[in-house]
Amino acid sequence: MIYMGVLILFTLIIALFISTALIVELRYPMYINDFKNIYGDTCTLEKAWDVAVVYKQSFYFTYGVPDPKPRQVYLIFDGIKYLYVYKEVEVLAKTGSCEDFAIAVAKLLEDVLGCETRVIGFVGLDHAFPEVRLNGTWYVFDISFTTPLKPVP
Repeated sequence: MIYMGVLILFTLIIALFISTALIVELRYPMYINDFKNIYGDTCTLEKAWDVAVVYKQSFYFTYGVPDPKPRQVYLIFDGIKYLYVYKEVEVLAKTGSCEDFAIAVAKLLEDVLGCETRVIGFVGLDHAFPEVRLNGTWYVFDISFTTPLKPVP
């Protein structure tokens, strides 16, 4: 009986991963193309900021709310915790904390405009934000908290 329960649970987990992959394969390219049709595919500070602002308008922040994140997988191997994030799913989910927003904006700007991006997090502080590199300068794109009006070098 326990074996059957484990088998059913394993089957449901595999089905979740397969359905997630199919959704990403179908929806994500269309989502990126919608942005490219509006903003093109060249990374400039103005275009990158505009894309981030438009994305923020549809993003639902859940900081402090118990929000399940099936788009993140934690693996523990030899006592070390590893995190794998399905970045495309983060973009499509449009929900989560500042970290989720940062991951999504960074991925979106890479795929739409070809920007060089990274996500900055702080040890001991519960905050993260995306940065975009243009002409050798990193710009803070912390629309959700510290730089809501414009990017800051």
